[in-house]
Amino acid sequence: MKRTILLFVALSAVVAGAYAQKVNFGVKAGLNISSLGGYEYPLLYEEAELDAKAGLYAGVFTQIYFYKGLGIETGLFYSQLGGKDKENDYLELYEVTANPSYLQLPVCLIYKFSFGRNFSLYPALGVYGGCGLGGKMKTEGTIGTVDIISKVNYFDDFARRFDFGGTVGLTLQYWKIALGFGYDRSFIRVNKTEVKYDDNAFNSSFRITLGFVF
Repeated sequence: MKRTILLFVALSAVVAGAYAQKVNFGVKAGLNISSLGGYEYPLLYEEAELDAKAGLYAGVFTQIYFYKGLGIETGLFYSQLGGKDKENDYLELYEVTANPSYLQLPVCLIYKFSFGRNFSLYPALGVYGGCGLGGKMKTEGTIGTVDIISKVNYFDDFARRFDFGGTVGLTLQYWKIALGFGYDRSFIRVNKTEVKYDDNAFNSSFRITLGFVF
């Protein structure tokens, strides 16, 4: 199933390339603000809500136009996801950080609206496949009088390595400089062990990027 999804994503880009009228290449990098949705990571007597955490997003992309402003954008990106929870009061003083990194391959349908000679805007809608590269789940602090310190491998001990989800975005381009905004959301749960009567973990991230189109 995982291979089928990734093959579909890759073949979509190849088919689009076969009918290409224009192809652009570029690079972009920026910031992810990610979380693991409504999932609550179990601690001693508490549950940590792994919410907003900043991470790096960077990679290369290509835009394949096959009819006027209509085309496909795909690429390969390094993406730091996960989540973070921090408590700092009298009985609870701890920090939990999930810091996984993924290699992501998105395929998006785009339409470029041009305004004048140098300014354009294009929305994007599509899917992505992701493969976990590595990361840690770190816990440090105290709950009551009990010390909690642990550091485990994210994908070996907590998460499934494959990810697949939807992506939307909007890019503003002036000349060859592109400012992008996007949102990704997993379709499949992250945690290996399914939570039966509560929320499971799903990758979710907002991002802002700055790019250059060659």
